[in-house]
Amino acid sequence: MTRAHLASLAIIISGFSHLPCSSFADDSAILLEMMRQQQARSAADEVRLFRPSPQEREAVGKLIEMKPRPKTFNDADIRYLKTLLDKATWFGAERRIMHEMWAEAIGKEWGAGEAENSKPAKPPL
Repeated sequence: MTRAHLASLAIIISGFSHLPCSSFADDSAILLEMMRQQQARSAADEVRLFRPSPQEREAVGKLIEMKPRPKTFNDADIRYLKTLLDKATWFGAERRIMHEMWAEAIGKEWGAGEAENSKPAKPPL
C-alpha cells in the first residue's frame, strides 16, 4: 500500500472511532439472523406445494411447442415440462425451474405478477 492509501484508510478508521464497537456487533448479529431467516424461507418454499396459475400452464405449453427450441433444451427438458403439465400441483423447486427455463428461452424473467397469481395448494389431509 502506498502512503496515500494508508492515510486514506487512517482517516476512514478515525471517522468511525467515535462509534461504539458494540453497535457494529449488534448490526452484524441482526444481519446474520435476517440472512438465516431468508435462507430458511427459501428452503421451505422449495418443498412447498403450489397450484400453478393458468399463465404458468400456458407458458409450459409454449415452451414445449417452441420452434426452434433453444440449443440448451434437450429431450429430457421437454419430457420434464410435459410431466409438469400433467401435475395438479408443483413443488416450489419445480416452479422455480420452470421460471428459469422460461427466462432462458424467452430472454426475460418470469414476471412478478404472473408468479404471484398462483395460490399455494392446500396441504393434504
